[in-house]
Amino acid sequence: MYYLPTSSMVLFFIFFLFHHLPCASSKQELGRCETPFLCGSITAGFPFWGGNLDKLCGYPSLELHCNKDITSLTISDQEFCVLQINQSSNTLRLARTDHMGSFCSSNFTNTTLPPKLFKLSPTYKRVTVVYYCNPFGLKFQGYNCPKTGMIFVSDNPENYNFCLAGFTANVPRSFVAKRNDLADLESVLKKGFEVKMKIDKSDYEHGKHSPLHPPTELGWCEAMFECGKITAGFPFSGGSRPHYCGHPSLELQCFNNKTSIIISDHLYDVLHIDQTSKTLRLVRAELGGYFCTATFTTTTFPPEIFELSTTSQSLTVFYLCDHNFSYSSSYTCPDRGPVSVSQNLDYHKYCQDSFTINVPKSYVPEEKDLDLKRLENALHEGFDVKVKIDEQTCEECLFSQGICGFNNTTQICCKNDSSSRCNTLHIPRSKFLIHHHPFIAIFSNNF
Repeated sequence: MYYLPTSSMVLFFIFFLFHHLPCASSKQELGRCETPFLCGSITAGFPFWGGNLDKLCGYPSLELHCNKDITSLTISDQEFCVLQINQSSNTLRLARTDHMGSFCSSNFTNTTLPPKLFKLSPTYKRVTVVYYCNPFGLKFQGYNCPKTGMIFVSDNPENYNFCLAGFTANVPRSFVAKRNDLADLESVLKKGFEVKMKIDKSDYEHGKHSPLHPPTELGWCEAMFECGKITAGFPFSGGSRPHYCGHPSLELQCFNNKTSIIISDHLYDVLHIDQTSKTLRLVRAELGGYFCTATFTTTTFPPEIFELSTTSQSLTVFYLCDHNFSYSSSYTCPDRGPVSVSQNLDYHKYCQDSFTINVPKSYVPEEKDLDLKRLENALHEGFDVKVKIDEQTCEECLFSQGICGFNNTTQICCKNDSSSRCNTLHIPRSKFLIHHHPFIAIFSNNF
């Protein structure tokens, strides 16, 4: 009779054991998904994760956090308080964390929820909050915030064309937008709004996806910002593009089909973006009308991102000047006295204040009397700046099947990994700011 050698028996036994290990490991991992998330009155399982519920057990964007029995959820870099979860109807009620206090001190940004994942409940509606308003004596009922002045809440923001900016919020359909009681608005926002999650549980029950391998959210950065005639992708964020898809200084907003951007607390209208030639054309909203009634302040652009182009020039505007002195290129503005625009002359000795503007290099102020209309046209035309974004880093990221994004101001590359939400890889060779791949932007007004 022939007997297998002892060594062969041992190898066969080892092979038999290891052959079953993957299944055993899988069962062990699945066991981690049986513990629900618990926080105060909130209890949740799949598609959520967080707390004792492993991150492999839920959808990447639905991580719940618990702090002092209060549940929160971060979506598109925006934090929400989770007031209720109904897993039977696949709905949850959310309230923006910054709306839980004083409305005037909240972030004036859109309530952004990825449309691929969430749908607003039919019992709620989206309204627009408009601000930076100048109603010109019209009798509109609104709210007054110390820093932004009059604000209005409207179902039809087109009626408020005297306002420069706006953002969206979700409220019950019963909410009357024309009321001017700020406490009523704050109370409605604190009660939150209801959304339905558009996740097909059958995909998981029938094996299309595994709880340990949910679909990735990285595709959201592939969406384009769209507003009127403006379309933009990386390095911008805004609209359907979450904050982490672009640089924090390049977040676009859409209001009345017009695109705007806020840089160093100043609002600019975006007239054009050409991603092929990497150019933007912006107009400072405060200087979009009559020059003498504009806000006379110098705008500051972060120098690590923006650089004035050689096609533009900086000029100094002197105002509140001595009437007894003669100035070059001067114009008398009501309530501000003589105003002089100059590139080289220094009138600080005769004028109480000044600020800088940037205009096309082709603009030359008159020697004696300032032609105010020509100056306004030059300001409305805008000026060029270079945005110093490292394009090569993003190209390498895309080549490696990643998606370009930002962690605050640091450029990162997100890669799809079935065992994690998103691996953010800092590319070792990249330095966020470089000069041999400039990104041209055209702005109006001044640095």
